[in-house]
Amino acid sequence: MKTNTPTPQEMESRICRYADLVPVKADFAESKGIPAEAYATIAADETFLLMAPEGMKSATGEAPPVVGGDGGEIFTVNIARCPPNDGPFLHAHQTTSETFMCLNGRFRINWGDEGEHEIFLDPYDMIAVPPGVVRTFTNVSDQRADLLVFIQGDRDKYQDVEMRPKDGDIIAERFGDEVLDNLKKSGLRFTAGVAE
Repeated sequence: MKTNTPTPQEMESRICRYADLVPVKADFAESKGIPAEAYATIAADETFLLMAPEGMKSATGEAPPVVGGDGGEIFTVNIARCPPNDGPFLHAHQTTSETFMCLNGRFRINWGDEGEHEIFLDPYDMIAVPPGVVRTFTNVSDQRADLLVFIQGDRDKYQDVEMRPKDGDIIAERFGDEVLDNLKKSGLRFTAGVAE
C-alpha cells in the first residue's frame, strides 16, 4: 500500500507547541463577557485544549491547535493546571467519558453527587470516569500541578458538561445573574442531578 510523506509545513499543523498555548479561561473570559475569576471558580486554574477533531471545540468554545482524535469515536486532549488546593466545581459529563492522568504533583479525585467518594492520583496514575458521574479533581500537592485530561464521546453529544444547580447559585451570588446567564449561553448547564 502506498504511503504518505507530508511536507514539514503540513506536519507543523499537527504539532501543539506548549509555549504557544493560551489557557482556555483567558479566551473564554474575553469572548463571552465572563470574568476570568468567575470562570476560575468553576474550572481548573488553567486548562489547555491540545487536540480535537475538525470542527470540535472545548466545552467553552475554543478551537484546538492540533486537529486530530477522530479515528473512530472522537476525543480531545487537554491539560488542567492547578495551584495547590485548586480544581473545578463538581460537574458531570452526561454522554462523554473523561479520563484523568496525573502528570506531576498529586490529585484527589472526588465523585458522587456531593463528592463523597475519593481516590488519589500520583504521577502517571490514571482514572477513567464514566458518563453521568458527578466528579471533580483537586491538586493536593504543595506546588502547581498538571493533570492530563482526555474527553471521549460522540461528536453530536460532545457539549455535555453539567454543573450542580447550587453551584450556579454560588456563581450568581459571587458574580451576578448576568455572568451566570453568560455561562449558560456558552453551553454550560446547571442541571447535574436534577431529574427531568
